[in-house]
Amino acid sequence: MKPKPFSAAGASFEIHEWRGSGPATLHVHHSDDEAWHVLKGELTFRYADRSETVGPGTTVFVPAGTAHTYIAAHDARYLIILTPRLSALVAALQADRDPTHQREIYKRFNSELLGTASVIRKMNPGRQKRGTGSPALVPRSALCPSNSITFRDC
Repeated sequence: MKPKPFSAAGASFEIHEWRGSGPATLHVHHSDDEAWHVLKGELTFRYADRSETVGPGTTVFVPAGTAHTYIAAHDARYLIILTPRLSALVAALQADRDPTHQREIYKRFNSELLGTASVIRKMNPGRQKRGTGSPALVPRSALCPSNSITFRDC
């Protein structure tokens, strides 16, 4: 008999055992932090300026305002820590899978689906980071590598 995945919700945050990846494109939650703790397999996180792959025993914290997405390996299991607003965003996205509605759904939850670099450059003309070819997707603080924190068990 397979054990039921862990899930709990309180007033200020929720924690769920999940499988599967995040959205294919970068997104940002303007008012909500998010965190993951890898139980099995690997998660690859992509930020505006870099990527990192993490394995079991690693916790990743992404503060509000940081552009990110992640891909889960086929066998990955992880705990995700969400605010109630982010949990409601996920529920809304799962209830309406029409890709043409996604940007509006993100906006309703004070988040933003950033899309491809060429679309972002059109939305933010003249805001491209010099010398890297990476667009300035969100405020400078969200582009700093130190803005996401990775903890690994010793």
